[in-house]
Amino acid sequence: MRVLVELVYIALGLAAAWAIGALAEWAYPIGRDSIRIVTAAAMGVVIVLGVRPLVAAWRGRSPHG
Repeated sequence: MRVLVELVYIALGLAAAWAIGALAEWAYPIGRDSIRIVTAAAMGVVIVLGVRPLVAAWRGRSPHG
């Protein structure tokens, strides 16, 4: 169950990063290329930061020690 929760958190983080990026592209179309790069980086960070808690949940341990 914890693995599913962690996967949902990662999915929600990715959706939030995408939504913020899409709104930023809409608001400032001149910077679309830069905004896409930053959005992709933010989504990568969400995935990287979600790996440790996901692995801890998979192993049945607390991600905080």
